[in-house]
Amino acid sequence: MKNKVLGTILLSTLLLSSAVSVSAATADTVKSSGSVNVDEGSIKPTDPDKPGEGGNDKDPEKPTDPVIPDVDPKDPGNGGFTPGNPDGGALTLLGASNLKFGTINISSNNIQKYAAPAKVLGATQDPTTGALTPSGTNKAVGNYVQFGDIRSEQTGYTLTAQLTKQFTLYDKDGQTPLGTLENASINYTNGILTHEDGANITGGIEGLDLTSTMELVQDSGTAQQVVNLPSGKAPAKGILSVEYGQTKEYDDKYTVKGTAQKETEDKSIALKVPSRTATNMKKGNYLAEITWTLTDGQP
Repeated sequence: MKNKVLGTILLSTLLLSSAVSVSAATADTVKSSGSVNVDEGSIKPTDPDKPGEGGNDKDPEKPTDPVIPDVDPKDPGNGGFTPGNPDGGALTLLGASNLKFGTINISSNNIQKYAAPAKVLGATQDPTTGALTPSGTNKAVGNYVQFGDIRSEQTGYTLTAQLTKQFTLYDKDGQTPLGTLENASINYTNGILTHEDGANITGGIEGLDLTSTMELVQDSGTAQQVVNLPSGKAPAKGILSVEYGQTKEYDDKYTVKGTAQKETEDKSIALKVPSRTATNMKKGNYLAEITWTLTDGQP
């Protein structure tokens, strides 16, 4: 029995060896396939009512890190962040900082007052559910506007800003205007465009234009171009931020366009009120409206 078993094993080995030899000489190939359908996804901002459940908001100074923005839509005059379209999209605005200028005094002189920095809360994000868990405390950054692009076709985009309502004092009903800061303007400086790949894509965005300094005045009648990427050019896909003013900790490797100016997070957006208006101001809280618009394709 042992000899038969041994012989059978040897025979099998010899036959297998012969089969391999023949196969190598007359090789056949079959190419099977795998399939998957790719469709555009959607980038959504943080839900202000459920900030811990997730969103695509990133730290404008370290855009590899998810954050929970300081969202307070019920009190926009007190700083915070206004989120964008809750439904999101493949090209979408995630939101923009509300500007808090604090207190100015009635004066016979021209007035200039800088906006306080924005705040973000560090967070970790569950890769499966997208849920955000706060990590650390609020961090000050330059005021910013953030948007995302994950489109399959590159038709370019344009981001604009416009002062659509002048600083206005309202009655207790919140509707009846009692006065405005006529000819007041908001002046933006030290603007940079940031992305998590930063320097790695700087040379690959031919034609991209950033307005790092701009003045918003209500009577201009037109929106100011902030960012423009021509159609067909190499895009910076993912989340991008335009930040006005940078902290001393900012790392230049995240800059796509512009030149960072460190320690300017609290001195880069100024409210300017001319003396003829400053002399006649009424006491109270004034509220302005800035409209940011992200358009698919060139204007």
